[in-house]
Parts: sequence; C-alpha cells; structure tokens
Amino acid sequence: MTRMEDQWLHLKKDELRGRVFQDEYDLVEGIIEGMKHRGEQGEFEVERFIFN
Repeated sequence: MTRMEDQWLHLKKDELRGRVFQDEYDLVEGIIEGMKHRGEQGEFEVERFIFN
C-alpha cells in the first residue's frame, strides 16, 4: 500500500466516517478539511493541487 492509499484509508476511517454529505461539493470540503486535520495531527504539510 502506498502512502497516499494509507492516508486515504485513514481519512475515510477517521475523518469522514459516519458523516453524510449533501452533495459532491460538501464531500470535497470534508476531504480537504480532513486532510488538513491529518496534516496537523501528523505534523506534515498538506499541499493542494488544482487541475485545469
């Protein structure tokens, strides 16, 4: 399992579990906030890429 797959597993299990999202936008916001939280807890920087 790669580091990204490991992060995704923990994001789903720890940050998003039990949450209900109204739409895709709310899901994306939840993922972004969850990754920020994981970065703060793990003391690593989370960088966001925007694809055009």
